[in-house]
Amino acid sequence: MEKQTGRKIKELQIDNVEKYKNQFLQFGQNNGIGTHFTNGIYGLAKKINRFLLEKARCLLSNVRLDKSFWAEAIVYASYLINGLSSIAI
Repeated sequence: MEKQTGRKIKELQIDNVEKYKNQFLQFGQNNGIGTHFTNGIYGLAKKINRFLLEKARCLLSNVRLDKSFWAEAIVYASYLINGLSSIAI
């Protein structure tokens, strides 16, 4: 990124994954770059968004609609997901 923009990287924000955590910390320390890790909520949000997109794709596919109805499919999928019962609720 530094080569593309000509600007120095000051901070990295990375998912809090144990597998790569030490490598990113060491890289940051060696290169004078601050390293910040996101909390677990970010990972949960990614899973929920992926679930929502999968449901919208299924809706469009099942009724054979084109991508111009994408926004409506997302809204309807979120309506269905929010209406489903959940163990947490």
